[in-house]
Amino acid sequence: MRQKNCWSQIARSIDVKSEIIDELFYQIKDTQKPVEGTVDLLHRLSSSGYMLYALTDNVIEIVQYLKERYTFWEYFVGTVVSAEVNCMKPNPEIFLHLLDEYNILPDETVFIDDHMPNVESANNLGIHVVHFKDANECEQELKELGLVF
Repeated sequence: MRQKNCWSQIARSIDVKSEIIDELFYQIKDTQKPVEGTVDLLHRLSSSGYMLYALTDNVIEIVQYLKERYTFWEYFVGTVVSAEVNCMKPNPEIFLHLLDEYNILPDETVFIDDHMPNVESANNLGIHVVHFKDANECEQELKELGLVF
């Protein structure tokens, strides 16, 4: 979904002026920050030769903003934005799109997410999964899956 469409839906559903919605989206963009330890984890995984992909349900403009603001996006070799493919997690189709788009095999893939329905959906497709809680626990679970970094 594009930001403008999202704004319209929000404004209609709660009956507020578009200026307030504009400010809300600015605040959302400004408050999205990497979780402690995750940028280092991405760096170490990427430096060890793992191909990293981002799968996000954010609106297009927020993703663009985050890519401009944070350098960690350079660790991802590909990104799928749900708004661009008209499908959101946990719908299995978005995972299949990612796998197909980048020619990835499910059994050679690890999906990390903090939302359990997304983790379960990916797991049902034969993708290895980690339910993200914090960077340290994520690292331990990745190592238990056999990743070396």
